[in-house]
Order: sequence, then structure tokens, then C-alpha cells
Amino acid sequence: MSIEPLKLILILGGTLFLGTLGVIAARGFSQRAMLVGLLIGLVFYSGIGAADLEVPFIYVMYFFIFFMAVIIGFHLGRVVFMPLSNGIGRKVPEALDSMSRGIFWQVVIAAYVLLFLIPLVWPEFRLYDLLRPPKPDLRYVFSRRFEEPDAVLRLIGYFKLILTPFFYLALYRWRFNLGKISVLLVSLMYIEYVSNAYIGRGQILINLGLLILGIWVLRPKYRRRVIVAGIILMPFLFYASYWYSCIRIGGTVGGISIGKAITSVLTSELSFPLKVGMPIIEAGARVNFKDYLVWIITLPLPKLLTGPIEGARINYEISELILGLPIGSPGWYVVLPGIVAESFYIFGPELFWLHGLFLGIMAAFFARVTERVPQFLFLYSYIVIQFSYVLNRGGIASLLPTIINEFLLFYLYLFAIVFYHRRKMYSLNITIKQNACQKNTVNDIYLA
Repeated sequence: MSIEPLKLILILGGTLFLGTLGVIAARGFSQRAMLVGLLIGLVFYSGIGAADLEVPFIYVMYFFIFFMAVIIGFHLGRVVFMPLSNGIGRKVPEALDSMSRGIFWQVVIAAYVLLFLIPLVWPEFRLYDLLRPPKPDLRYVFSRRFEEPDAVLRLIGYFKLILTPFFYLALYRWRFNLGKISVLLVSLMYIEYVSNAYIGRGQILINLGLLILGIWVLRPKYRRRVIVAGIILMPFLFYASYWYSCIRIGGTVGGISIGKAITSVLTSELSFPLKVGMPIIEAGARVNFKDYLVWIITLPLPKLLTGPIEGARINYEISELILGLPIGSPGWYVVLPGIVAESFYIFGPELFWLHGLFLGIMAAFFARVTERVPQFLFLYSYIVIQFSYVLNRGGIASLLPTIINEFLLFYLYLFAIVFYHRRKMYSLNITIKQNACQKNTVNDIYLA
């Protein structure tokens, strides 16, 4: 990359100013952490790369419009969903407290771990691989992406999917033992790695971010240590990322310095606007919006029962356009445009800002849902990372399946709690009124 200093200063200075105003206007840790994470991810993946000499200045203007749309959408959602936050805050913490007195959450954790282990015993017994882990093989994993999986494993995968939010809820019981949580998360990643001969760097970052947010909230006295450790370890994390990206495709890293490895990783992660973003914008390509809506509407339907449903696959379509290759052909892979360019592909040059508005509203919804329930701490951390990292890197096609499919049972669970509480309060009010009427009747008889 060839960075233009003045353009970089404009991007960083402008986003710092606008972002600060947006964060100050938010209320409470949950809202501010959500907005900060979303905006930092947006600047990293779709903003800094715009400072490249080969990226036209018009993209910088698009970026700032989108950036402001996200902030406006967040504050619009913050207002709209305030009653929801108040209602959940009155009803859910008490219900979760009553459930935590038994073994329910231990059962959730045990079931979640068991679902990770099943692929090592079905359709083939491979538990011994835990003692002799395979080498990472991304090519093998990618080649299986378009294969029809075993029906049992599909069912197990679906159960694991809908149980994920409850797993993060269950971790709250161990909030005073972050070491225990760390061991559990590392163990699950190791089991997944052995099962698939691969684990994505994103999953590692998600768990690392979850632990950092947990320490930040639960151990305030360690915040300075977290910041210092992050600064010191950052170069080594970049190098580890580069090393893993090489060996997972059968390559080697011999002879490369830490500096070159860091440069390589940063170039790869910051070049979305140059390599994919502007080519998509300039091509004027558009998604079939009807297919896009079909994809969103049918996301909650379990494909295990319905089978594949036709709809837009944004990242796949963009990859076909950029690479000039059909899906699954030799040399084809998924390219990442960043959510600014993605917004042009979905809504076009006149309405691309609607995508930012929509994402801001969604982020505010989850901030409001979780902000008044202490037991949602680790679930909230998981959601923040989804918006800050997964969305900004992988786009809407990476986020929506998580917050719709994965959280479907969780939404029903919240609804059940709120409905039960309302019914209970209604019954209590009826009882109070009946008692009052009986008391008045007795008084009237006595006075007579």
C-alpha cells in the first residue's frame, strides 16, 4: 500500500471527531462500547485503506457519509428501543437469578461441550485425534464447503448454533473465575480444530476479545495492565496471524522478519477499499434486491427441514464479479469488500447510506436489549465482537446468520420471560383488586 499522509490525517481526524460526538451522546457502558467497537471496526476495514494513493477521493466522501449514517442510526435506535430496555431490565434479571440457583446453566455448558465432541465420534470414531492433532488444512476445509454434510452432523450443528447464546449466558456463573472460562474456551477451540483440521483466526479473536471485555468490566483494577499487555503483544499477535495464514495452506514462514509479517497482515486487512471496494462501486453491479430480501426473510427457517432456498449470496456474488470465476471453480475464493462498498452493491449510489442506518439501528437494538441485565455480560461481549469485527470484515452476510439464526431460540426465551412476568403481574393486580373489594364489602356490612 502507498498511503497518502494528508488523506490519512483527514480520515483519522474526521472519524475521531465525529465518533467522539456520537459516543458522548450515548449513555452507559453498553451503548458506548457497542458504538465504539462498531466505529473502530468500520475505520479499520473500510476507512484507513481509503488513504491509499490509488483509491479516489470520492471514496473518502462515501466513507464519511456512511460513517455518519451509522452514528445517526445508532442514536435513532437508542431512542426507539428504550422502552424495550426498560421492560427487559425489570423482568429478565430476576428470572435469570431464579434459574441460576439450580444446575440449569451447568447442564447448558455440559451440553454445549458435548455437541463439540460428537463430530469426533460420528460418523467415524476420532477421539484419539485429540492426542495427535492434525496439521491445519484450509484447502481441505474449503473443498468441503459445497459438499452435502451428514444429516446427523447437520442436526448437531443446528443444535450447537441455537445453544450458543445460552452458553455465553451460562459463563456468567463463572465470572469470578476468568481462568476457568479461559480454559473452557481454549478447550472448545482445540476440539473444533481437531474436528475440522482447522479453526479460523476470527474465532480465536472472538474468544480473546470476549475475555478482554470480561476483564475490563469485572476487574477494573487490571485495565491498565490490559492496555499495556495489548500494546506489547500486538506485534507478536500479527506475526502469529501471518504464521498461521501460511501454514494453514501448506506454506512456510522461514526467513521472514516480524516487521515484514506485520506489514503483510496489515496490507491484507486494510486493502479492502482498493482491491475490492472501488472495483465493485465503479462496476455499478447490483444485487437482485428481491433475492436479497428472500435471503433475509428465510434465514430463520432451518435448512435441515426446508432444504436450500434460493436467495442472494452477497459475498459469493461479489467474489464472482471480482475474480471473474464461477463459484467453486479452481482459483475461486471469497473476497471481502468492506461494508461501505457492500452498501453500494445492495442499495446503489443514491441510497447506500441506508445500509449504515440499518446497521446502526441493529447495534442499538442489541445494546438496549443487554444493557440492564448483568447476566448478559459475556453474551453482550460476544455481540459487540460480532458488530465490531465480524460485520466490518465479513459484511452483512457474516452478521445476519448469527443474530437471526443463532439467536432465534434466545428471542423466544426472552419473550417467554416477559410474557410470564406480565401474566404474573396481571394475576397479582386482579388478586389485589378482589381483596380490596372484599374488604370494602366487609366494611360496608360492619358500618350498616
